[in-house]
Order: sequence, then C-alpha cells, then structure tokens
Amino acid sequence: MEHIREQRLEQFILDAEAVSSEDRKLIEAHLAVCALCREHFQRLQSLYASVEQNLCESPTERDTSVADRLLAPTRRTLVEHPKELPSHQSGILDVFSWIIEPYRRPALQRLIQYIRIHPVRTTGAASFAMAAVVLSVVLTRVPKDTNPTHAKVENYVLRVFNKEGEVLWTKQHPGTPDGNTLDGWGEMEHRYVGIEDIDGGGANTVLVRSPGAGDRSGDSLYCYEGNGELRWVSSAGRSIRFGNQESVANVEMAFKYFVVSLDKQNNRKRLFAACGAREFFPTKIVELDTRTGTQIGEPYWHAGPLLSMLSTDLDGDARDELVLGGAANSYGNGFVAVLDPEKIGGYSPSTADYAPIGVRKAEEIYYLVFPPTELHDLISQEQFNPVRLLKHREPNSLIAYSREAGGLENPGTLVYTLDSRTMEVKSVVEGNDFRASYERLFKEGRLQHRLDSAYFEKLRRAVLYWDGERFVGNPVMNRYYKESVPLP
Repeated sequence: MEHIREQRLEQFILDAEAVSSEDRKLIEAHLAVCALCREHFQRLQSLYASVEQNLCESPTERDTSVADRLLAPTRRTLVEHPKELPSHQSGILDVFSWIIEPYRRPALQRLIQYIRIHPVRTTGAASFAMAAVVLSVVLTRVPKDTNPTHAKVENYVLRVFNKEGEVLWTKQHPGTPDGNTLDGWGEMEHRYVGIEDIDGGGANTVLVRSPGAGDRSGDSLYCYEGNGELRWVSSAGRSIRFGNQESVANVEMAFKYFVVSLDKQNNRKRLFAACGAREFFPTKIVELDTRTGTQIGEPYWHAGPLLSMLSTDLDGDARDELVLGGAANSYGNGFVAVLDPEKIGGYSPSTADYAPIGVRKAEEIYYLVFPPTELHDLISQEQFNPVRLLKHREPNSLIAYSREAGGLENPGTLVYTLDSRTMEVKSVVEGNDFRASYERLFKEGRLQHRLDSAYFEKLRRAVLYWDGERFVGNPVMNRYYKESVPLP
C-alpha cells in the first residue's frame, strides 16, 4: 500500500478546502485502513492545533535579544520575508532547536496564515512548525507597551514609563519636586504623582499635582491619559469658615493626596482627593468624577491637617474604606478617622470654635484621638502629636505612626497597632528614635516616668473614640453611622 505523502497530509490539515472533494474522499478512505498514516495524521493535526492555539502571545524583548545572539553566526541563512521560506529552509532548520528548546515562544498569526496558504514539504512537520516559531522571534518587533506603570520627575520634567522602563512621554511640570513613584515618593506626607486605573478598565491614567509655577496652578490636579493627552484639570477650590477662625475663611486650597477606592461588591472604582489650605488647616475630602474631574457630592471637612490617607478594605467586606491620619486642632491630638465612601459628607468632631458654619456633623465609622506623651509636651515644637503615616497589614491590622517630637536632635515616633475591624488598640511600641530621645532626657532628670510596659499600657488605654456625641475610652463606632447603615 502506498502511503500518503506528508505534504499532502499537511495540506489536508491546514487548508482542506484547497483539496478537491475526490482527493478528500481518497485520503479519508486511506486513513480508515492505514494505521501508520492515521497515526502520522493525528500527530500532525495535534501539532498544528497546538501551534495555532498559542498564536496570541508575541515574543518578548528578552526572546528577541536571545534569538539575535544565538542566530548571529547563521544570520546569512535566514530569510528576509516568509515567502522565501522554502528556498532557505535548510539553514533555518540548522538553528531552530537553539531557540525553541529553551523558550518555546508561540508563532504569529501571519506565519500560520502563510502555512495555510503555502504548505511545503519539510524534513518533518515538527521541524517546519519550529522554523515558523524561529521566524516569529527574528522577524517580529514586539509592540510597545503603552500602559504607564511609573513616573519620575527631574528638574521639573515629568517622564512616564511602561513596565519595561521605556519612556512613553514627557511633560514640563514647573514646581513639582524631584522624585520617583517606584520609591514610594510622595506617599507619606504629600503625593505629587500617581499612576492609577481610575476607570476600572485596566488602562492607567497619570495624576499630577504641582505646588504651582509657570502655567501650572498649585490648586489643581491634572489627569493625563496613558498616551499623555490631558483628560481634565480639577480645582481644589477655597475653604469655608470654621467657627471663629477667621484667618482660614475663604483661603485657597491645594490638592495633597488622591486615592482610588475599590468596591468589589459592585465592580466599581471611585477617585477621592484630599485638599488642604496652605496654612495646613482646614482639610476637605472630595470625590472626583473620573471622566471630568468635577467634585461629586458633599465634602468631608476636617478641622486640622491631614498627613496620611489610605483607601483599603479594613473589615474584609470587599469594599474599601477611606482612612485618614493627621492632627485635630480642637483637641491638640493626633487622630485617625475611618470613612465610608458612600457617606463622607459633613465635618469632623470639633469644639465650637473650630466647627464649620452651616455644615452638618459627619458620620464617620470611627474617629480616634491619640494622647500626646511627656516627650512631646517637653520638647516638641508642634502643637500636636500628628499621625503622620498609616499602613494596613493583612489580615486585620492597621498601623498608625504618631510623631511625638520633631527635629534632628530630639526625634520620636510611637507605633500604634489597631484591629482594623474594630479599631481597638492592640499594642503601643516606641520607635528607635523615641527610646533614644526619651532615655537621654530621663537620665537628665527632665522626664519622670520609666519607659516600661506600664508606660505603654497607659498610652494604649488613653486612646479615645468618638461615639457621635462625645469621646469615650472604649472602642465604639459613631452611633449615627450605625443607625444610618444596616449592619450584619
């Protein structure tokens, strides 16, 4: 029995319509009775199905670099165009295994189309498929990734990069200080540039604020598309009057932070920003429309500066909360507030002299104030012991860093660990800078209490919680929030 030639089988598999109906019947009849040709047919069919299934992925720059190095000695044997494949096939097959075995990259669609249209006899069908993959590595340029992932500012020039470190675009941003988003730059006290998917579609935008210089206003937030086109500019606006604090009424505000809030329950993303007066008081939290940059709904007004802002799921319900840290002017304390993105309007707990005129009380989920230490009262040049940094550590810990003293000579930081679901303070420990400053002053007789476990337990118990009407010593939610939101 004469077996079916390999080229004829390949054509039958790759372009059956090009085979006459009479030939198709003959091939099918032969395969039904010839086990050898049937096995060979099934092997070829499986091979080409596998090649075609993986055609969606282009070779990476690393593959191209490796291919260039390995193929350099035999470059003269490679074709310049797929149509030249038959006449250059032997040279390609000499080198295909060096590339295919380590990397096994998929071929491109245009090459498999060539195989369909121009089936050729090879030293083996597998060799032909591998030769096609080699060509895809050698002849194809990797499309440039246009999605921004990080940014750098140097000498007031903003450079935006993709994940491969390629520069996508640059812009002048006068007034914006030097920094790199890969280094966490701007996350602690001021955020100048952020790369965020604010729409939920997988494409990043670039958010930039500037202290203001040249044609860049310090009270505005700029949103750029991934290709560098300006989507919108949003103005921070002006402050309102707070009690008898006439000096801060109607003053210009500037953007300080911006975060994306994720609601997995409703598959939704929202953009929130914090704006502060140049005098660091007051602060407002606003939601921005991601398409236009306009402010949505009622803002949250806080009588005091903001130094840290997070959007994170504290209680594991698949919905982010907004977490704020800073100082409360009314009480002279550091504070932490937890807000529901659905209910951010109103003003923070405040005494009458710091209460905004014509604004309702807010309904925070939680609002805590932290006691200043003896170290703070003795040497700090600040009125407050502000919470300067917040971190959410899975599964259920919120870390708050309070600045008890400032300056190079007498620094001091305390670290509070809270249960992120209940805001109960689990522990208080000193930073290395706090212990060094405290013990030096204790030895000098300027501080009276030893820095022991009893000292930190006293601090832990001194944290106070706002119940909606007053501060209490046990962890509680704002009663008005509990009444307005059905809780499980």
